Amino acid sequence: MSLLCLKFRWALCVLFLTNFLNTAQGNVVNGELKRYVKNSFAPRDAVMNHLTIHNNNVYVGARNRLYQLDRSLQLLHNVTTGPVMDNVNCKPHEDMCSLKMLTNNTNKLLLVDVQNNRLIVCGSVYQGTCKTRSLEDINQVLYDISQNQPLGVVDADFVACNEEACSTVGVITEGPTVNNNVLYVSTTLTSHLLRHDYSISTHSLAHDLTKENNLFRLTIDKTSDDGSVFKKPKDHSTRDYKYTFATGNEDGFVYFVFNHSLQNDVSKAMVARICKSDPFYDSYIEMPLECAQVNANHLLAANYIPDSSKVNSDGTLYLLFSKDNQVNSALCGIKKSELDYLFYNTMEVCYKSSGYNGSNQTANLIKSNLDNGCVNDQGQKWLKDKDNLTDEVIVVSDISLNYYLDYKVPKKSILCGAFYLPSQIRRLVVTQVKLLFQKSGFTFSAITTNQTGTNNKTTVAFIGTTSGLVIQVNLNTGQEYSSIPVGDPILTDFVWDTTPNLAVPHLYVQTKQKVLRIQVAACEKFATCDLCVTSRDPYCGWCILENRCSTKEQCTTANFDQTRWIAPDSTKCIRASPPEPRERAVNGEITTKVYLLPVLEGGESYECLFDDEFAVGGSVQKRSSYTEVRCQAPTEEDLLASAYGQDYVNVSLSLRYRKNNISVSIVSTTAIFYDCHAHGKNLQINTPCSGCLSSKWGCNWCTGDHMCKAREEQQDSCITNPMQCPTFTEVSPADRLIPVGQPHTITLAGKNLPTQLTTYWCHVTIGQDEPIKVEAQRNGNNVTCESRKYNYTKYAVTATASIRVTWKLKFVVDFQQSTPLTFYKCSVTRSDCSLCVASDSMYKCGWCDNKQACTIESSCPASQSWITDASLCPVHAIQGFSPMSGPLLGGTKLTITGINMGTQPQDIQQVTVAGQPCKILNQYYQTSLKVVCQTAKSSKRSGKISVTIRNETKESKEDFVYRDPIPSQLFPILGPQAGGTLINITGDFLNTGSDITVSIGDSLSCDIQETNYSYLTCVTQEAPRPIANMTVTLTFDQLSLSLKQRFTYTANPQIHKVYSLSEGPSLGSFLGGGRNISFEGNNLTSVQTPIFFVETGYPDITNHQQRRKREVFDKHHFLRSVMRKRSIETVNIDKALSAFTSYKYSSICTVVNATFMYCPSPTITSLVMNVSSNITQYVKLPAKLSLSMDKYKADLKTFGNLTYLPNPRVEQLTDQDKLYKENDFLVLRIYDLNQQAITKDEIIVMVGSSRCLLKAFITEEPLCKVPKKEGDASSYPVELTIGNLRHNIGTIKYATDDSGTGITTYVLAIVIPVTVGLIVLIIAIVCVCMKKSYKSNKNDFQKAMESMEMSVRADFRKAFAELSIDMDDLAGDVGDYGIPCLDYRTYITNLFFPSHRYHPCMHEPTEDSEIPPDLEHGLAQFLLLLSNHNFLSVFVHTLEDQKNFGTRDKGNVASLLSVVLHEKLDYFTEIMKSLVSDLISNNVMRNPKLVMRRSDSVAERMLSNWMYICLYPYLRDSAGGPLFLLLKAIKQQVSKGPLDAITGKARYTLSDDRLLKEDIEFDILTLFIETNDEEPVIVKVLSCDSVAQVKEKVMDAVYKRVPFSQRPRTDQLDIEWRTGRNGHLVLPTQDFTVEPGSRWRRLMSISDYKVANNATLALIRKQQEYEDSQDMSSMLSNHSMETSPLSPMLPEEASTKMYHLVKYNDDNETKRESTIPKDKHKHIPELYLLRLVNMKGILQNYVDKVMQAILDKNIVPCPVRHFFHFLDEIASKNGITDPEILHIWKTNSFLSRFWVTLLKNPEAVFDVEKPDTIASSMAVISQTFIDACSVNEHKPTKDSPINKQIYAKEIPNYKKMVQEYYKVVKEQHPISDQEVNTYIAEISRSHACKFDKNRALRDLWCFMSKYYEEIKEALENDPNVTPAVIQKLEQSNRLIENNSTNND
Repeated sequence: MSLLCLKFRWALCVLFLTNFLNTAQGNVVNGELKRYVKNSFAPRDAVMNHLTIHNNNVYVGARNRLYQLDRSLQLLHNVTTGPVMDNVNCKPHEDMCSLKMLTNNTNKLLLVDVQNNRLIVCGSVYQGTCKTRSLEDINQVLYDISQNQPLGVVDADFVACNEEACSTVGVITEGPTVNNNVLYVSTTLTSHLLRHDYSISTHSLAHDLTKENNLFRLTIDKTSDDGSVFKKPKDHSTRDYKYTFATGNEDGFVYFVFNHSLQNDVSKAMVARICKSDPFYDSYIEMPLECAQVNANHLLAANYIPDSSKVNSDGTLYLLFSKDNQVNSALCGIKKSELDYLFYNTMEVCYKSSGYNGSNQTANLIKSNLDNGCVNDQGQKWLKDKDNLTDEVIVVSDISLNYYLDYKVPKKSILCGAFYLPSQIRRLVVTQVKLLFQKSGFTFSAITTNQTGTNNKTTVAFIGTTSGLVIQVNLNTGQEYSSIPVGDPILTDFVWDTTPNLAVPHLYVQTKQKVLRIQVAACEKFATCDLCVTSRDPYCGWCILENRCSTKEQCTTANFDQTRWIAPDSTKCIRASPPEPRERAVNGEITTKVYLLPVLEGGESYECLFDDEFAVGGSVQKRSSYTEVRCQAPTEEDLLASAYGQDYVNVSLSLRYRKNNISVSIVSTTAIFYDCHAHGKNLQINTPCSGCLSSKWGCNWCTGDHMCKAREEQQDSCITNPMQCPTFTEVSPADRLIPVGQPHTITLAGKNLPTQLTTYWCHVTIGQDEPIKVEAQRNGNNVTCESRKYNYTKYAVTATASIRVTWKLKFVVDFQQSTPLTFYKCSVTRSDCSLCVASDSMYKCGWCDNKQACTIESSCPASQSWITDASLCPVHAIQGFSPMSGPLLGGTKLTITGINMGTQPQDIQQVTVAGQPCKILNQYYQTSLKVVCQTAKSSKRSGKISVTIRNETKESKEDFVYRDPIPSQLFPILGPQAGGTLINITGDFLNTGSDITVSIGDSLSCDIQETNYSYLTCVTQEAPRPIANMTVTLTFDQLSLSLKQRFTYTANPQIHKVYSLSEGPSLGSFLGGGRNISFEGNNLTSVQTPIFFVETGYPDITNHQQRRKREVFDKHHFLRSVMRKRSIETVNIDKALSAFTSYKYSSICTVVNATFMYCPSPTITSLVMNVSSNITQYVKLPAKLSLSMDKYKADLKTFGNLTYLPNPRVEQLTDQDKLYKENDFLVLRIYDLNQQAITKDEIIVMVGSSRCLLKAFITEEPLCKVPKKEGDASSYPVELTIGNLRHNIGTIKYATDDSGTGITTYVLAIVIPVTVGLIVLIIAIVCVCMKKSYKSNKNDFQKAMESMEMSVRADFRKAFAELSIDMDDLAGDVGDYGIPCLDYRTYITNLFFPSHRYHPCMHEPTEDSEIPPDLEHGLAQFLLLLSNHNFLSVFVHTLEDQKNFGTRDKGNVASLLSVVLHEKLDYFTEIMKSLVSDLISNNVMRNPKLVMRRSDSVAERMLSNWMYICLYPYLRDSAGGPLFLLLKAIKQQVSKGPLDAITGKARYTLSDDRLLKEDIEFDILTLFIETNDEEPVIVKVLSCDSVAQVKEKVMDAVYKRVPFSQRPRTDQLDIEWRTGRNGHLVLPTQDFTVEPGSRWRRLMSISDYKVANNATLALIRKQQEYEDSQDMSSMLSNHSMETSPLSPMLPEEASTKMYHLVKYNDDNETKRESTIPKDKHKHIPELYLLRLVNMKGILQNYVDKVMQAILDKNIVPCPVRHFFHFLDEIASKNGITDPEILHIWKTNSFLSRFWVTLLKNPEAVFDVEKPDTIASSMAVISQTFIDACSVNEHKPTKDSPINKQIYAKEIPNYKKMVQEYYKVVKEQHPISDQEVNTYIAEISRSHACKFDKNRALRDLWCFMSKYYEEIKEALENDPNVTPAVIQKLEQSNRLIENNSTNND
């Protein structure tokens, strides 16, 4: 396997090297840039300088490299040009120069010599000399001055500047002779001795082979008086050349643009010119430039763009300016013709007027400081008669050019100067250049332009900036319309891609790190026509027939018709007007007007598309300003059904362009189809006619057909006016109140009734009863329902009825009923005479004495027995009273019930109780039935109750009793603060009185549940806080009594742990329930009735049909299918939808003690099971958990769900005739035993009354051991119990064996005495041996103690001194080079995603991460949503409420949010604080000390990330130093003692688990390591070190100043022992010696190879595996595959035992085999614990410094102060005054959250290795820090772990430091939000990392998608969330999910 891995890694390495130089594609595309970038080239470690293009090749000049690329930036060839041995003060290729050193070669010139078909390359080395290379292959050198100059290189060969920072520009153009181009070069002068003193020079490009050695020489040697150079001016000015260009043929000019500055003066822009035909620079002239309006005069860059390709055409010189080097730039321009005119005018003034234009001096000579520098008598005399400077001048004929032997001086014009005319003229007047564009806050660096638009009349400028933007400006308007973010500062070279027929112009853009080929327009980003034409992008227009934004060239359908492409300057777009609404039932055409619709050619067509589904043909008719499109309307069956309550439907109508297989929707609108037929069917059922005619669609009502029809369907009998509708207006007043049981007619008044209709039907509906159909007759405009009896089922006095009239039984006539129709019953609620006669007179009810009932008069047989006067009613009677007793103090509200007890309170004349008057309470009086009075104080014990009405007095049959209650006992006496405790109070007469109350304390009541004679129960209310010993008071009317016992409100119970007997965190149970779920917590005994609830939702379907089933069960999908009248899969919809219903089940829990209780899982009923079984054959039913503990509801969300699994299948026992013996195995046939839901101990098998214990838990056929037989029966029943499931599975029979009884007894009689004797003998022998061993061990122990004490003392002194010396050297290195702190990106990646340290979102976006535009738009919308505070809060809270949203998910969401919001750290801070505030508010009432104790919420994870971000500068610049030194001190000290390479146990460590408890003898060896330096590196190792450990120590010494990630891996290097001249031995790292006759193998140490002290070693690369290559895995991890000397190594083979220093069996101390000879000493492991104290003392100084740095009161980071004051404010708001709570909060939020993480994981901050031994020591220090931050007292005992005892004395001091730190911070003034925002803004600026935000958003969306419905519902229910937010969420969901589906 290892060989296969090695081959695979080698293949990857070769593949990487092969493709690296061919692809060289860097991760350079991110964000908006990916729209524009077509190709990129980004070689690693490149620093680019220049870029040029020729034919199909792109050439790039860089520091030490040249690259040849194709047009797509694929690498073709590359050349290494440096570094080389050189010096600026050495001649080129001078071997004897001692100043030479390795020098970088910066490319200074990169020019294509088209005439000679070669590439000219000049670098900064060798005094700026040049080479020529082949354009086909740059590896081919055509000319090299070192090889082609036999006489050596002279200064005439120097071309470019010889420093990296100085400027060099050049141009190849025509020279003084025909067909002989020359090279013009302008450079910044340097002060080196060998350099020339000219800044502009002309160099030969002679291509004649006989003259090739003249290449690059000056055309006229500078030794002449006037060579072909422009010498350094006498004013000692500095000239920084920016640009050089040439115009015209050989009679044209060469221009130079530069910054000119005198000493200590601001540089000013200048432009200079010379004639091409002037080899002596007589025509040189220059003038200053300044950008008009902004007065900018510092030149940044320039570019000349000719107006056309004609040779002598005009052009524009574009210049980039800044003012006094400010970060504000301007683009300015000047025409070449204008420049030439100014030059001409200057020369004329100088030649003819001595430099004066009138009285103003206009020109002067550069080489003269005199005012009359332009004066030249000879010239002026000769020019006296010359009117035009273009006239010819006198020339000298004997001049010849070096290297151009055929040169003859041509006739020249005055314009090009002469030796006797003034030369090198400077115009003194500043030329104002026209301002074209300016932008503040940017520094421009590059400029080019392009022509576009109609007839190329629009000029577009592309401006590069040092901040990495390409700004696009329309120069016709002067407005910026877009920018392209490249990311890195842009260099000057902008080169256009000249590939023909490009649909979009492409531009090559160069930065120091990369080259990009970008398209200058990304029209596709504009999704609509309006966005496209209003974007102001002059390249982008709307391609109508392709429905996209594109350039004109991209719009292929517009090649032959310009009307098919809407130009960018247009103000109109293609659009379609909505067609006229149409009746859905009427077939025909609909017409829409389309504006800007192109005319089609042959083979093209338009078609209409309705609702994106139904396509029909369309006809087109061209009108003057629009096109009329007619479409055949879809049929009624194809249209969607109207929404409920509407009579129309909106349908999208799109016009689609078709050609061959192309089909594109180009414009859309909305068509309305209305439905007149809906009226009277689905709408206005009771008013069909008026509803129809009131429709806005102009529907008509056809009475004969009783149908609402559209205008197109109109018939003669139809009406259009609602006033003409047949209508019933009201019920006759006499018929509006009807008694039941009596025949009655109902008359309705109507109008407009059809004359031909005489038969009608009345449909009377009373209440909720079925309608009563009654035939009706018409009488004029009235209709009378025939007489009949009515009744209703509702028990009520009245019932309202509705009436509907139809004809032909089903056609409803409009009825505008305004007054209700009412039916009534006299008998209801009127059971006696008084009630009856007191009824409302409108009912006309009376008491019928014969019937003893309340009726109407016509229902009473004898009218004389019908009573309506109350005085005639029978005498009243008392039927009962309540209560039956009351206290002697009185005050009891006595309720007396009876019949005929008056009709009003005034009828009650008197009430007495036991002879005492009882006060009548009129407000409680109830007619005829009830009288209420209040008793008075009484001395009697009992008596009758009498009531007097109308002078008639009646008494009760029973006595009312006066007595006082006697409460005695109270139970329970305590309950939870939340209330709900059922209190039982016992005593006597506790049901006395009418108003009984129980109160606890002064303000809390206890709600009474039940009372009787001897006991009373009540339920406590919630208390504001836990309160002890509260008085319980009972009140009986006016009597109050207090109990002696007190009641106490305890703190609410808390649940800390939920688990079952199954392994793992998940909870499971069978559907049958009964499985005990265990709960651990506090205060559980205060609860009386804990109830366990589970709430089930829809099942989790796990079979292959899951997706399809879920789709069918989706309610919205089902409704859409019904509305579209589409068929769907046949399913039981009712059962399917019921799976979405939640069911709640419960069980009663059992409390064992205050900290433990258990609850059986509830049984899931068959209702859900039936639904579930119809869904799938295998179901997992998740259930939410909750606990009701009296009134306290425990939050169990954090403990996950309880998963219900199908019940196991149990079968009957087979072979029930088999005979069993005790301990035989009984096979149980149980299937589907899921171990998540059961363990073997929970399966109870009973054989009779004995348990058959399960011995083997097999999921299908578990085994149990048959118990001992009980009784004399031959067979016993077997019962199986699993929770609540019980199964009788059969019977078993026992075997009988009576024959062996006698033999067994005989054998036992012999065996037992013998066994006892042997045991006594063994005990005696052991005692004798132990006595001898004790004496021997006592002496050995004393000797070992003395030896150990001396050894520890000496070891400590020596180790402390050595470590101090080593750490002083290390501290010096740290002071010089700084701590190796990781860069910001790596640092936060390690901490944001500790388990996934290379998360994709933490990298810069690449072009590989390109995503579809719609998806990008959706993610942008999602980002806007996340920027909404309300949305983000709801999003986070809803996610945390989900049962499946685990701790890892919370961490991922928090980190992804941190990445997404990293560019908005102020908003990130705000939302983090808000979430933390919510977290504290939600948990402060439970246990505030637990707040932020764990990182199990998104808020806590976001707080962690915020701390990581904000404290990075503080960690890097201040507090990180001591921590790094501590880390290195531990590593240094561990390496000084023996370290077992197999187990990782060391002599020096702070951890007891990692302590090497053995004395290992060793010698210290000093090794000399040979390196490239002259002096070897000295390394000290131990003789017991393995080779791998030695190699690690050597690498640490050799690469001590190299960060760990940049070092070679240990498996890439070998260590070689060098002895003598030829003695080289490579030491193997994993070689073992085999012990004869044993399976032990020992890892060989350095001493086994006889490497002696002072030996010489060297590190060499592994030749066989790494030949000039680098494994790709090194890009991901620098950890070696070999064993680190500080990390344990795992054995390779299980059959052998390997060891290094000590033999260990399974790492068990008791089984350890010492490798030390036994005659040395006895092994006493505990003695070696002193080494821990030794190590602690050595490191104490470094540990103290770390603590001081962390708790430095003088340097408290701004974010920490801000957050601590924020916690103080939250505590104040929540009423938290306990200082311990605030201490815990601050510890949990900062010290424990930030510093403990870094102490445990220093590799997350520093570029270091953290082996296991160092990690174990850091863990001890981390735990010490945690203990120091705790508020609990740290009192270690002798039984405490050793690791806690080590720092026991220091912890109190550290605690004091923590407390003082918190105190100081609290006393400091609060940090405002503004200050914090300023601080984090500086962090953003200093560490401007670009992360892959889109990747992070996509990962976040996964959580949004998973819980989309829950989040959306929460948003809809949140009043702070606006509808716009929800709409944006829906839009994002649509865009993202659609693209995700498409990608799938």
